[in-house]
Amino acid sequence: MTETPPENSDDRIDKEIRAYKEAERPKRDNKVIVFVASFVIIFALLAAFLLTTNQNTEQSVDNSLDGLNPELAARLKPFQDRLNQDPNDSGAMVDIGFTYFDAGSFREAIRNFEKARETDPKNVDALVGLGMTMQATDRRDEAAPMYEEALRIEPDNSFAKIRKAYFLAEIDKNDEALKLLEEVEAVETDPDLKASVTQAISDIKGNAGQ
Repeated sequence: MTETPPENSDDRIDKEIRAYKEAERPKRDNKVIVFVASFVIIFALLAAFLLTTNQNTEQSVDNSLDGLNPELAARLKPFQDRLNQDPNDSGAMVDIGFTYFDAGSFREAIRNFEKARETDPKNVDALVGLGMTMQATDRRDEAAPMYEEALRIEPDNSFAKIRKAYFLAEIDKNDEALKLLEEVEAVETDPDLKASVTQAISDIKGNAGQ
């Protein structure tokens, strides 16, 4: 009978390592399967969350005109559509603000004018809109700085001058109001606007007894 040579320590170690690897492989495979499955579940949940968030955002935008009377909603829709296309369109925010202002919804007007101003701090129309809204809600102390800031940014802005003139006339500063209106009248090329300014000058002079 041939005797089997005794294993040396290196052979025993190799066998133990192979046996350990064989025993551990199913465990590692199971761990990989569990990890992959967990990753797939997490990814699916994240994708579902993002999809739901996007849908909710779109729905909030689409429903932003809900609850308004149909006429006001129809007037707002073109500007809201512009804002949906470009959330940083400060001009659309201003148009929305003036539409609310015309409808007497002063809180919404202020909110949109302020949003436009945050987006574009040099937006003169937003500043004038805020001044007009403050003036309309008897917050005259807050209205004056808005007109002043608008004219600081654009000293020759006719719209800002006219609105500040009306504000000054309202608080009986007729001379200052007339000066602004006469400046506009001298350079205005739009015949309709110029006629309105001329009429305003006449009215202020009449009220002041001039």
